[in-house]
Amino acid sequence: MQTPISKSSTKRQRRIDRPILRSSFRKLLTDLESKVTQLRRMKPAKPDALPKDRPKAGVYVFSSGHKHLYVGRTNRLRARIQEHCRQSSSHDSAPFAFKLARRRSGFEKPSYTKQGSRKWLAGHDEFSRAFLDCKNEIRSFDVRWVEEDRPMQQFLLELYVALALKADHNDFDNH
Repeated sequence: MQTPISKSSTKRQRRIDRPILRSSFRKLLTDLESKVTQLRRMKPAKPDALPKDRPKAGVYVFSSGHKHLYVGRTNRLRARIQEHCRQSSSHDSAPFAFKLARRRSGFEKPSYTKQGSRKWLAGHDEFSRAFLDCKNEIRSFDVRWVEEDRPMQQFLLELYVALALKADHNDFDNH
């Protein structure tokens, strides 16, 4: 014999089933477009010449001319931007350069075996040269940023900016 469903549980189920954008989430989305506009209007800088009056935390975008390449987020803006092009940066701290080097050296697909892994690539001569060249190239790119120190908004803003600007090297794949 089936247990009868009470009226209160039926109402609760209907509330859960409704495709409503929760007010707390909607509130997180309110600033996104204005932040993208602010980012687009910002005068670009070079990674090695960041102004002193930049914010501590935010979302940044690397561009070459009118082409937007990579979007990131951080709570240490100056250090994070410079890590992307520092000669001593590893694959973990320079993911944009790592992605560029993968494309240029022909090792585009991530590998979950020893050969082709990040560690293996770091020791591969052709890839290592490409990785170093890419870190050098990133120094010549323009960089813009917008302040955002709230973690959830930072996360959503990174995604929104990458999509809005059609950043070539943000794929949001799991690895």
